[in-house]
Amino acid sequence: MEVFEECEVPYAVLGGLAIPAYGVPRSTVDVDIGLAVGGAGKTREFVQKLRARKVVA
Repeated sequence: MEVFEECEVPYAVLGGLAIPAYGVPRSTVDVDIGLAVGGAGKTREFVQKLRARKVVA
């Protein structure tokens, strides 16, 4: 989430990581995120920062 905030990209956590917010326990091995259309222009910077942190292959 730090990278989203650093790049000022609006986002939402979706899928398995969002389910516990509703009180349903769930484990997952991936992360689903949605980027706001207005944040699409910062995608390159965002992905570069994730790669630098070895979060994205």
